[in-house]
Amino acid sequence: MRAGRHARQICILDDSGFDDSMLPADDDTPGRTGPEVLLGAIDNFLPGDSHVYEFVFTVDFKEPENSTLAGVNGTMPINVPAFRLALCPPGAFNTFCVPQPTPGSDLLDTLGDRLMYRLARFVDADGGPQHFLVTQTVNDTAAVGARWYEFRAQQHSTRLSLYQSGQTPDDKHYRWMGSIAMDKHGDIALGYSRSSAREEDFPSIYFSGQTAGDPLGATEREAPIKRGHGSQLKSFGRWGDYSSMALDGADSCTFWYTNQYYPADGTRAWATWIASLRFPNCGPDEAD
Repeated sequence: MRAGRHARQICILDDSGFDDSMLPADDDTPGRTGPEVLLGAIDNFLPGDSHVYEFVFTVDFKEPENSTLAGVNGTMPINVPAFRLALCPPGAFNTFCVPQPTPGSDLLDTLGDRLMYRLARFVDADGGPQHFLVTQTVNDTAAVGARWYEFRAQQHSTRLSLYQSGQTPDDKHYRWMGSIAMDKHGDIALGYSRSSAREEDFPSIYFSGQTAGDPLGATEREAPIKRGHGSQLKSFGRWGDYSSMALDGADSCTFWYTNQYYPADGTRAWATWIASLRFPNCGPDEAD
């Protein structure tokens, strides 16, 4: 397509029933070629698991019959800290869990049965490892939280392993609809929605993250991006499928985060907010 030729597609039918909600890697570094890495299938073991499942799609456009999908039926598991899917009550397959302050408002959908957009990939320019970052929503002791992972693989490898994981505070606030990315300095930005039934705690947009050099798994203190001033009413409980934390390719330091909020109580009356974030220690490389 980039060369101006017609698009082609190659499909592999997988009817095993295990592999679903697979999330393809979305590159924040240009020039990648080779097999496509995907992650998913976290909802096959209710109410939770201690693995995220990897898949590798290798496409051969010249000889389509040579294309392959590895990882089918959970054959490429990655060990992660045990988690419980963001279900309510725990163990029941119901993801409409997030309360809002306004009486009679929707219980909002955690989408806790899948990994959240994006699976962000960043490759070190100096020949270092590939970084893959992704979030999911999990139960904590009193609400739900945004769990995040950084997986790594060596250059030119598709075999991922867990490097670190972290989670938002367990403080009775509900945090969900997360998205995550990494800049060229190794800083991690995590955005998400936050709400509860407490007075004036309307669904709002927050961010947190990790500065390069922090202890592994550390999630820094959160800060608001945009406070909501209303609850969602009678809108079937879905909340902005999905949010997006994306790295700006112009400098590989600036993050752009997009999510939704309500200016006032309403039915399908959401508004969109776009924010830019940047860590102070990310700047031009010495060689730039």
